[in-house]
Amino acid sequence: MNSNGYLTFTKPLPASNSSSSLNPKRDIIAPLWTQLDSRRGGSISYINKPSSNVLAQVTAAVKQYFPNIPFAAASAFVATWKSVPYNNSGGVVNFQVVLAYNVHRSFVFIYYGDIAETGQPWQAGYSTVDSASSFLVPARSVSELSSSSNIKVTGCWAFQVDGSPKLPDNFIPFGNGEMVTPRLDNGSSEAIILQQPFKYFGRTLNQTFVRTAFVTFHIKRHF
Repeated sequence: MNSNGYLTFTKPLPASNSSSSLNPKRDIIAPLWTQLDSRRGGSISYINKPSSNVLAQVTAAVKQYFPNIPFAAASAFVATWKSVPYNNSGGVVNFQVVLAYNVHRSFVFIYYGDIAETGQPWQAGYSTVDSASSFLVPARSVSELSSSSNIKVTGCWAFQVDGSPKLPDNFIPFGNGEMVTPRLDNGSSEAIILQQPFKYFGRTLNQTFVRTAFVTFHIKRHF
């Protein structure tokens, strides 16, 4: 968590790196990457062990911003820059970034409060180590961040960042644990034991085999 308005994940990014290009060859989320000086005032804080109330808030936010994606937050990280001055001017900035996630899904929310105008270089958005996924907030001025949005909520930008394939709206999300591997020579999976017996037109089924074209079941008889 850098005082200049960004998060990195594998190691810190030196403060000497310029904010003129959001492409530092590492995973980065930058709600507002510019030269800030927290020694002159303001505060920079974070929450890494969210309360149940915070988890409920971020879960509700995902449901509001992404209504077609089933989600319940298992954890969240919240970083806040409050009234932090620019390095070379008298104005201050207020913004927050929230990472909301569970085992399958990850989301980033960026919230902007009052952002003073500045002549300093700045960037807002995110990028990845290989730059395969990146986004720059298309604001014409830094103060415009407070009034812009990609979800029709003033001053808020929200992104799904887990990289999961987009499913039809009526699908239930799947996870890596449900992949059919290894596959047998006949194209079928190994026997998959069901957690509870499955009643199928009067028969009780206890395991299934998944093939590329259809699903078969096995009846376990009790004598």
